Amino acid sequence: MKFKTFDTVKEELFKLPNELTLLRIFLTPIVLVAIVYGKNNWAFFIYAVAAITDFFDGYVARKRKEITDIGKFLDPLADKLMSLTMYISLSIKALHLYNTIPTWLTIFVVSRDLFIMFGIGIIFLLKDDIIIKVTIWGKIAMVLQDLTVFFVLLFNYLKRSCIFIDYLYVLTLAFVLISTYGYVKMGFKVIGENGGNNV
Repeated sequence: MKFKTFDTVKEELFKLPNELTLLRIFLTPIVLVAIVYGKNNWAFFIYAVAAITDFFDGYVARKRKEITDIGKFLDPLADKLMSLTMYISLSIKALHLYNTIPTWLTIFVVSRDLFIMFGIGIIFLLKDDIIIKVTIWGKIAMVLQDLTVFFVLLFNYLKRSCIFIDYLYVLTLAFVLISTYGYVKMGFKVIGENGGNNV
C-alpha cells in the first residue's frame, strides 16, 4: 500500500483537473437543494455546469499530463455522488415534479453503483495495485444514466412532459444490467488471476 505525504496530496489536489472535480462535488448538494425547493431552472443549469466539469477535468488532465492518483479516486467518486443524488431525488413523488425517474430504475442504478463500489473495495483489499478498467458497456450505461437525468431536469425546467423519456428509461436499465454483468465477470477474473492473495 502506498502512502502519500500531506504536501503531496495537497499538491495533487489543487491541480486544475482535480479542482474541476471538486467543483462537481460541491455542486451536487446545490442541485439537490434546487430540486427540493422546486427551482427547476437552477437545477437544470447547475447540473449542466457540473456535466461540463465532468468532461473538462478528464480532458485537461490528459492535455496537461496531470493525471494523478487523487484524481483517479475523486473523479469516479464525484460521478457516483452526483448520479446517486440525482436518481434518488428525482424519483421522490412527494416533490411533485413534472417528470420523475421511476422508482424501479433508481433502485437498479443505486444498487448497481453500490454493488460495484463494494466489489472494488473487496478487490483492493486483496490486491491494491489492480487497475479496474471501465468497460464500453459501463461507459454507455453512464452516458445513458446522465442523459436520463439531463432530460428529466430539462423538461422539468420547461414544465412539460417528455414523450420519449419512457424509452430512455428502458434503454438505460438494459445497459445498467449488461454493464453490471460485465463488471461482475471482470471482478471474478481479476480475483482468479491474482489468486486472492493479500498484499
